[in-house]
Amino acid sequence: MYNIVLVGVGALGKRHLSSILNTKLELNIYCYDINIRALDGFEFDDKYNNKSVKMITSLEELPREVDFALFAMTSNSRREMFDRLINQTKVSNILFEKFLFQRIEDYEHVGNIIKKLGINAWVNCARRQMDCYQKLKSELSDAKEMRISISGGEWGLACNAIHELDLISFLSDSDKLKIDSVELLPGLYDSKRKGYKEVYGTIRGSCGKCNSFSINCMKDTNVPDVLVISTDISQYYIIEGNNIKFSMRQNEGFEICKEQFDIPFQSQMTQFVLEDILLRKQSKLSSYFESSLLHIEFMKPLLAYFKNNGLEGEYCPIT
Repeated sequence: MYNIVLVGVGALGKRHLSSILNTKLELNIYCYDINIRALDGFEFDDKYNNKSVKMITSLEELPREVDFALFAMTSNSRREMFDRLINQTKVSNILFEKFLFQRIEDYEHVGNIIKKLGINAWVNCARRQMDCYQKLKSELSDAKEMRISISGGEWGLACNAIHELDLISFLSDSDKLKIDSVELLPGLYDSKRKGYKEVYGTIRGSCGKCNSFSINCMKDTNVPDVLVISTDISQYYIIEGNNIKFSMRQNEGFEICKEQFDIPFQSQMTQFVLEDILLRKQSKLSSYFESSLLHIEFMKPLLAYFKNNGLEGEYCPIT
């Protein structure tokens, strides 16, 4: 029987919980949230009838050892909750949601504790876990160089660009991602999440054999997000919202091929992340330290932008 704790039981936390309930593993699940009624109305579907789910509002209710902790709350309180959790119980494995932290010093603080305590930790930039992107990476493995463009409207550049940066790092098989320029529209915009900010514009850089990438988010348009990959042996045009991939590959005579490109929901994935970590002591996701490098590379120009736009304090109000 494994002990796991879900920290934060909002909409995202519930999606994680829905997936976790699908595993065959026997689990004691502790759901922590300041709102004791956070699970009211949630429909439990424990089809193997081998799990207990307990709603708690105090970390003192946790057992002395936790096999797996999932941090699904917003970024502004994540470091504090991490400190409180590891001071309360022994944790073996952690899965963090993005955006990790709002202050650069928090990355080193948490990283040092993870190393000291021997905790295994990953960050849930989930495309690495998806079969469609695993297959795409395999198809790109023989490419010597590539260029990547990601563009769409109103998809949340500040909040979600870390997913795109992680994808570029994954597909190029490199952790040497470098942002060369960040060209943003003037002003700060309220995020759909209260207390957080959004920005619009373009990020450009390079990463390993990806000689150049651009990530663009346009304002006041619902134009679908499109991923374009150009390599020395292939071309790809991917529309995630329609689950479609178009490709032209050298080994197929550059004929246009249209394929299904299924993007699973989070409620269909967490189960398999959990099983990989608990049973195989590994994960397809980025490690905490790999993802921290990407987060910090993205945060540095954002911090300067927020400061230039009148935001006081050295932090990024994104989640």
